Amino acid sequence: MIDIRSATTADVAALVECHLTCWHEAYAELAPADYLAELENSQPARISYWTTKIANGEAPWLAVDDEAVIGIAHAGPTEDDDLRPGLTLFAIYLRAAYWGTGLGDRLHRTIGDQPTSLWVLPENARAVRFYRRHGFEPDGAEQLHPGLRRTIIRLVRPPSKTPDR
Repeated sequence: MIDIRSATTADVAALVECHLTCWHEAYAELAPADYLAELENSQPARISYWTTKIANGEAPWLAVDDEAVIGIAHAGPTEDDDLRPGLTLFAIYLRAAYWGTGLGDRLHRTIGDQPTSLWVLPENARAVRFYRRHGFEPDGAEQLHPGLRRTIIRLVRPPSKTPDR
């Protein structure tokens, strides 16, 4: 049985491993190979980052299958001045073997139904479809993702536009 639960500091190494694996699986065709290769060198910094976040009460949600971390969802106060107050979905990732199972929908429910935004590669059609199904729409904002060296777009969702509730 797959559980959705809040991460603890004991989960940090598995969380980071899952996150990096998900990036490789989801962005193999969308991200520069050198960027994906550099991610492996960022493990110590990512472990420190998540250890601090969890210790400060900002734990992400994990999807866990038989003790293996297979997905993560993390949201927090928006960093976009024009959307305050609000929430930003910073990450929702799921191992490729679980795509299409409904587990992504379960992870999405962890963020609640308050106004939320996120940034996504417009070429990531699978992700864009997923977020649009959950009530997110492009608002015209764009920015350059520094690591990917590509334009990302912002999707926003007003409150109570969560069709899976």
